[in-house]
Amino acid sequence: MARRSSKKSSLFSKSEQYERVPSEIEDEILEIYTKLTEKGEDLYLSDLPELFESLRIPNCFVEEINQCISYYYKFMRSKPQLKFDSTNAKQYTTINLIHAYCVTGTVKSLEDILDIVDIDKLIRNVARLVKFRDNYKHIVDSFRLFVASASSKTLTDSEVINYKLTLPDLKQVKTELNLDQDSSAGYSLSDSLLIDMLSCCATSSKGELLNFDFNKPKNGTCITIKDFAEILGNLGEYDE
Repeated sequence: MARRSSKKSSLFSKSEQYERVPSEIEDEILEIYTKLTEKGEDLYLSDLPELFESLRIPNCFVEEINQCISYYYKFMRSKPQLKFDSTNAKQYTTINLIHAYCVTGTVKSLEDILDIVDIDKLIRNVARLVKFRDNYKHIVDSFRLFVASASSKTLTDSEVINYKLTLPDLKQVKTELNLDQDSSAGYSLSDSLLIDMLSCCATSSKGELLNFDFNKPKNGTCITIKDFAEILGNLGEYDE
């Protein structure tokens, strides 16, 4: 992560700019939104993949979102007799996605779901993805540095993008990159700081889920490239 040459302290302090939506990003999102709704219709959850494609969001940042959307229409909406089960990881994750993007309120049953996209939620969530797009090379290069420190194998670009950093990997990264708390490096990565960083990539400041990967619960604590992009944003890597 070479953009910031020095750190003021070893404590993790979230960027105040990261969750703000710059006017140029809002305008870009609204332009695509207007094109997709020019016939006077609402934007629906099913339209999000087209919106992401129009905004040229790299697939690694929206793949799990598109997966949830597909699951909702194929396995939830199409089966009105299905009962909502909050212990079902796929249903739970999909409902969280719907809450993040749609006008839906409290969901007690699947009949409570309204799949119309809320424009304010759309701007707030998609602005993150646009920032990831604009900083894609920096994100991939930084993630590659971490992955290379954790893996003994030489990985292809695709393998790097799909790599999941586990806790043992992160401890190896700490050692390889000289980020241990007692090191002489300009930045330290204590275990407590590491936990804070993992927490910040899980939910937004509003408590909304940020990664909708169905396999997250099964894989345990790990960092995907999207999680890593979120961490960089909270560290101020995209601040102007």
